[in-house]
Amino acid sequence: MRLKARTSRVWSNSHLVYHYLWPNLAAAVEEAKRQLPSKARIVLDVGCGNKPYADLFNDCTYIGANYSTIDADPDIVADAMQLPIAAQTVDLVFCSQVIEHVPRPWKLVEECFRVLRPGGWLVLSAPFYWPLHEEPHDYFRFTRYGLKYLVLSAGFSECRIECDGGDNARFWLSAIHSTPQWLRRFVQLPFNILGRVFDKNTSNASLPANYTILARSPEDAT
Repeated sequence: MRLKARTSRVWSNSHLVYHYLWPNLAAAVEEAKRQLPSKARIVLDVGCGNKPYADLFNDCTYIGANYSTIDADPDIVADAMQLPIAAQTVDLVFCSQVIEHVPRPWKLVEECFRVLRPGGWLVLSAPFYWPLHEEPHDYFRFTRYGLKYLVLSAGFSECRIECDGGDNARFWLSAIHSTPQWLRRFVQLPFNILGRVFDKNTSNASLPANYTILARSPEDAT
């Protein structure tokens, strides 16, 4: 079941991802919007699912694209590797937790670049650690260097990457995932609390669960 709303309880098994991912995504979106024209901003949400992030774009023209309508509510049904969108017509592309499900992730990033106007922005997130999901269409995990390479190779001129939590949050998250299913409901709350407490007091991030990327198309893109 795909995410329908940004609601995560401290006792849920995904809390230690969303606790860090959602603020980072919101901050990246706000930074991008501040540097875009205040009117007629067009946003394309690639892999929108049930549009849990649509509220971040209430002041924009928002278009959700998804590969199917199964457990999803897209405005456009589209292949992320071949978007039916004209070149240089979008101000901001948003793509969260989608790229690992695309067999040619570089094509997704290239398509994001193609549809963006010069000076447009990409907000993208991707996992470094996460169990298999949506099988069999779960193809990749990404390092920060792999993500930077994909983004800059596609033509983006700027790329900022934030860790969505650090090593301690990821450790306790993986501990939850490693716990037998029948026992998880007893350990999720204390493990989530431990992950947040330890992560707050250390800065190690060589093995985070996730990354958020903010990238910009060159102003003189052609």
